[in-house]
Amino acid sequence: MDSFTGNMSDSIYNIERLTYYSEPANGISEYLMLSEAFDRNGKKNARILFSQKGEKISSEKWVYDSLGYPVAKETLINDKKTIMNYTYKLDSEGRLSSLNGSDEKSNLAMIVKYQSDGTYWESHYTDKQLYLNKEFNRDKLLVTEYNFLSKTNTINTYDTHKTLIRSEIIDGSSGFTKVESFHHTYNVLGKLTETNNLTSGCPTFFYYNTEGMVERLVQKGKRGKVMSISRFEYKAL
Repeated sequence: MDSFTGNMSDSIYNIERLTYYSEPANGISEYLMLSEAFDRNGKKNARILFSQKGEKISSEKWVYDSLGYPVAKETLINDKKTIMNYTYKLDSEGRLSSLNGSDEKSNLAMIVKYQSDGTYWESHYTDKQLYLNKEFNRDKLLVTEYNFLSKTNTINTYDTHKTLIRSEIIDGSSGFTKVESFHHTYNVLGKLTETNNLTSGCPTFFYYNTEGMVERLVQKGKRGKVMSISRFEYKAL
């Protein structure tokens, strides 16, 4: 018996993102449209990806309980549907302490451990095998992530706006370290207007509507050539 009911009447607004890629990996310019719906608590309860021909590539739907925790997630790829059902536990302070998900092929689990200073850890398991550890700071920003499968450790640093400025990835197998650094520019309202990847030399520019929502996102290459343009449309449901 599926616990997924797909109650989309709970959605209160929809975001459509249309992205034009001028130089995609396959060398053919194309459009992709991503449509996402959110409930009154800001939680995403639907996500649909379309091709430039308007064909549905994939879709996801979520259902949450009255406390805002996930009950089920439906994924549809190439007309094949998978339903992941969730159960969870809370600690004595009402915080999430564990989350378990299962479908017909896999079992996922997450254990959360809280520290006295407000930081916390997440341990992720697949079929009872630990594969990922995540450490978050008091602002709930990901600080470190260790992947036991790839043996890579990622260390993140943020600015005072809580925006990522440096990501250091250490390969435990080879000892190789990959560092990505970012420089951010903000307007007088504190809105992010430009992110420049100092490692690749590729900047991203953000443009906002009169309500302060991102309406356009432009990504450029090293020589200033536009690589992709994304336009956002917000609709009340």
